[in-house]
Amino acid sequence: MSVATFLRFFIMVAVSIMLAGCSNINRLYLETLRLAFFEDGPSLSLEQVRESRIDFLKVLHGERLPVYMALAYIEDGQDKWVSADHIVVAMDRDKIIRISGLDVDLQYTDNLQGNPLRSEPLSNVNWQYHIDVEDHHFGLPVDSQWQRGAPQQVTFYDRTFTVIPVTETVSIDIDEPYWTHETSWQNVYWLEQDSGQIIYSEQKPTPNSDLMKMTFVSRIARLINVREAN
Repeated sequence: MSVATFLRFFIMVAVSIMLAGCSNINRLYLETLRLAFFEDGPSLSLEQVRESRIDFLKVLHGERLPVYMALAYIEDGQDKWVSADHIVVAMDRDKIIRISGLDVDLQYTDNLQGNPLRSEPLSNVNWQYHIDVEDHHFGLPVDSQWQRGAPQQVTFYDRTFTVIPVTETVSIDIDEPYWTHETSWQNVYWLEQDSGQIIYSEQKPTPNSDLMKMTFVSRIARLINVREAN
């Protein structure tokens, strides 16, 4: 065992001891500790996802190795996903609206009632909102255009799904002293055709963030269960 691996194992054991016997959320941390500290470990199998009482989200963040986050709780209709090392990602209908614990934190997103993911048809829709990015920008105006694509076939756990890709084109005009900059990028959401649930998404939360590729593995497992039950 290398020194780095030993240290990670030692930290995992120490944190496990501290968290033992605590709240449900802390027990959730316990179940995801190994995945967070041993990022080069194997992916969760379909059976492991099926057997878990906790919803998992597989996340690929920038150039880092994939990790799993767990659904800690739902508050005011927003999902709060957490990792064992206390990164928190809050989503409104699967659109990232807050992040804490990363190099670049998204502190606030306003006008959530205009989030196109709250309604249909998600085509030719425009949404304006503002974001606060810690140590970078506050009240930064964002303009996003939404467009549905044609159905396509994708594969998860060796099963084929038909998804409707929805593209959000984000445009931001940054106007600061001595620096004016326009930037844009695209976020992608794959809606499973029959259920309308998002099962995969690629989102760049802020102009300063790395791209986050997210696979909603527990939702996929439930869709497979329904398919196999019929």
